[in-house]
Amino acid sequence: MPPSLVFKSHPIGHRGDHGALVYTGPLAPDGHSPAETLGEGEAYTALLLGKNIVVETHHCMCLSLDTDSGSICSEPMVCPLATDITYASATRIGDSVYVYGGHSGGVSLDTLHTYSIRSGEWHQIPKTGDWPSPRYCHTAFTLGGMLYIAGGYDDSGHATGAGCYDTVGGVFTWLPDPPSPFAYSCAVTQGERVLLIGSDMGEGMQHLSYTQAEGWCPERDGSAYGVYAAGAVSIRGTVYVIGGYTETDGNRVHILPQPCETDTCTWRLGEDMPVCTGDTRC
Repeated sequence: MPPSLVFKSHPIGHRGDHGALVYTGPLAPDGHSPAETLGEGEAYTALLLGKNIVVETHHCMCLSLDTDSGSICSEPMVCPLATDITYASATRIGDSVYVYGGHSGGVSLDTLHTYSIRSGEWHQIPKTGDWPSPRYCHTAFTLGGMLYIAGGYDDSGHATGAGCYDTVGGVFTWLPDPPSPFAYSCAVTQGERVLLIGSDMGEGMQHLSYTQAEGWCPERDGSAYGVYAAGAVSIRGTVYVIGGYTETDGNRVHILPQPCETDTCTWRLGEDMPVCTGDTRC
């Protein structure tokens, strides 16, 4: 039986509008989960990116967990992103974070920035290959060291096409389109499969998976549940889908205790969160 999550509220000086959150601390051997123990000088850290209505110029922040007190400390950082950016994606691959797209100044973005966890330096990647179209509310994930961008909106509706960025070669290539348009999906990795959970389409029942060998695969009817704009995290093989908009209040936690078999996933409800969070997609 997977453990239940424990929720605590922490003031961090950031009250956002659809930001992006990515873990930047030490990793477990699976390459996705946080390390169970810390080495000397290590800390559990995260990067929070996006419009901050508390202090406009503090739109990029480093968060760190004090393991003794359980409190979270936050520090603003200098970054090249626009102060009003919303709905961008942030994806960790190795020791780098890739930030794609978003919405700023009333338009959709197609920029790709990298942040080095080791050096703290930012760089904007020049456009090469079959670059994805501008988009926001999209989904980004990684498999095999590659960055994948799919779904979301552009300035006229649902964005079309999906792209795969080779982080070594530095080139985007096109992928086959997903079975149908989607936005507000959260993504989480299970081994060689990525689950894309929920959508703004079909009452949130559109759950997909993606593998490099098989491409896109919809979950079979009856195994999915309705949600969109949720957050998701994988901890030692167990997937937790947190909040989002469902048929009831946005305080639900759905748990996938073991990997999906082919196109079927067996979900169960966890304990409700103490607050309704709505859009927790980051």
